[in-house]
Amino acid sequence: MILLRDIVDRGYPTDYLLARIHGRRAFLLKDWEKVLFSPDISGYLMSTRYSKFISEYQADGIRRRYQEELQWMYYQMNKKLRLIFGPCFMYAELGTILTCLRYHLKKGKKTEIEYILAFSLLSERVMNILSLEVDLPFILEMLDKRAAFLSDSPAGLRNIFLTGGLPKVEQTITLTLLEHIINEPGHPCITLFFISLIDSINIITLYKHLRWGISAKPAFIAGGNVKEPVLSAIFHCRDVSEITGLIQKQTGFYVGEPSAASIESALLKGISGQVKKMERESPDIGFILNYLWRSSLEARDISILYYGNKIDKDIIREELVH
Repeated sequence: MILLRDIVDRGYPTDYLLARIHGRRAFLLKDWEKVLFSPDISGYLMSTRYSKFISEYQADGIRRRYQEELQWMYYQMNKKLRLIFGPCFMYAELGTILTCLRYHLKKGKKTEIEYILAFSLLSERVMNILSLEVDLPFILEMLDKRAAFLSDSPAGLRNIFLTGGLPKVEQTITLTLLEHIINEPGHPCITLFFISLIDSINIITLYKHLRWGISAKPAFIAGGNVKEPVLSAIFHCRDVSEITGLIQKQTGFYVGEPSAASIESALLKGISGQVKKMERESPDIGFILNYLWRSSLEARDISILYYGNKIDKDIIREELVH
């Protein structure tokens, strides 16, 4: 099954989209110190392009505004661009799928699922499966049969859920999707982006296992630059300082006091640097990728500020990527 919706090709040339993005980039937030020290983050956002979403959906408006931007990008692209950037949209929709599964686990109502899917780019068939008012194991069985990338997981999502619960299902879906993406032929910019993303996810996973004293070996995603033997060796020696050295080698950023927040921030900043380089080297695909990436980081950072408005500003600043 195609994961994303199929739309009529409007035939817009790539230059048309590039010109539109040039205009929209001006609305990305720039003065993050001003946002950080704003006494009323909701009030501040009312003066930005988030205004109608915050007024209607409160905190959830941040996610919905980002989804609307993804939807706009998807519909402005011609068929060639949608094929190139399909992996980026699929990865963005991964969060939508996992959120729907969590609602099913809690016996959420169909109206709640439909609310989550309102701005989704998932195909109609996938959304229909996620909207079924049935037990979660049946939903997982349907996804197994219909989503092509999940065929790489021989155990089956239903069995994985019954033995390992939803966290194991989420891990499996994420791993199989990213490995499916990295093993498919794609544009060099998109491939390099996902290699860096896989490295970041693997390093964060490794840190959490060491930090929380988890004895079970992490399930690393194949396809990154940092190979599994290197990650496994650090896991077995259980030395967190090895992770900080690995991050500095990968990103150029030194993490003094490692924490989940500081490590994630450094890794995301490293990806940002690589994407900016791609934009210089590829003024069309790299330019579009950078806008997609900056839009996702903006939504992430605003959410951190929104929910952390009572936390010390220096602690919050450490988590921001911009």
